[in-house]
Amino acid sequence: MGNFRFTIDAVGGHGCDRNAKPGDVLQHCDNEHCPDCAAARFVDTMKAQPGTVISAEFKHWPADTGCSGPEIVDDLLAGTRKSKSFQDPLPANAGGDEPIMRFFAYTHLPINLQEVSRPFHALATRVLHTTPRSAERSVALRKLLEAKDAAVRALLP
Repeated sequence: MGNFRFTIDAVGGHGCDRNAKPGDVLQHCDNEHCPDCAAARFVDTMKAQPGTVISAEFKHWPADTGCSGPEIVDDLLAGTRKSKSFQDPLPANAGGDEPIMRFFAYTHLPINLQEVSRPFHALATRVLHTTPRSAERSVALRKLLEAKDAAVRALLP
């Protein structure tokens, strides 16, 4: 018997328990397509195998991948939210010194609107950090903001 590690990096929708705060017990939805629940089921399967699961974390918007939102960590062994919350504000410097970035904020929105708005924030942050300040970057951010606003309005009644 030896040590081993599973590491999975994925991109996609997130699932359940968006309101959990650090220390809260996670309430999984058990939807077969929910990545949060799939990760929890996998850990449960591994715990049933011979050996010991030492640690198991689910990181939403991992800091080491360049995501701009708060890194939210779930402890899958304890079944609790370990750090941060989906309601936490973005870091103060997430938008740099570009004034338009304030319009990409999303944590004040209802959860369903956050889901559509968050990817626009991530892309705007990537544009901000990977292109030089220029008129074209300003146009790109403005057009992206227009697209984000349209996507959010599409979900309104």
